[in-house]
Amino acid sequence: MLTRRIFSPHEQKLFDSFYKILQGKKVDIVELSCKAKKGSYHIELVISAENLTVDKCADITRLLRPVAEVVLDTPDVSMDVMSPGINRKLRSLDEFYIFINRGIRVFTEDGNWISGVLTSVTDESIRIEKKGSSFDVPVAGILKAKLDYLEEA
Repeated sequence: MLTRRIFSPHEQKLFDSFYKILQGKKVDIVELSCKAKKGSYHIELVISAENLTVDKCADITRLLRPVAEVVLDTPDVSMDVMSPGINRKLRSLDEFYIFINRGIRVFTEDGNWISGVLTSVTDESIRIEKKGSSFDVPVAGILKAKLDYLEEA
């Protein structure tokens, strides 16, 4: 059910450029979208980092907007940078890797909700721990997943 995110050519170029810059700042790209409309572009970037604030999102916007203008070869770029939110639905396997050690809830194909702290991820399964117990959940069996801050210590 979960797959890796596939970018359009513009999104891939932006992702590659942004990733190089943000990696050094310990900021993960959760989601990136770029929409073209009448010669202009609008970018939405969801990021994750320790102690992420509105001010940090604004700083990232100021840092990356000129990069986007060069990559897209236009000064007509608008950009929104935001946090993933406390109850974000996880949309791709890549997001599980980003949110290790965060609270999570998954709904599996056998009709069960499993919640706890996401402690490890492979391409085949995730491990959730809660109150000393571990649950290995096959990625192929996950129908829904979302962050759950109530599961965090």
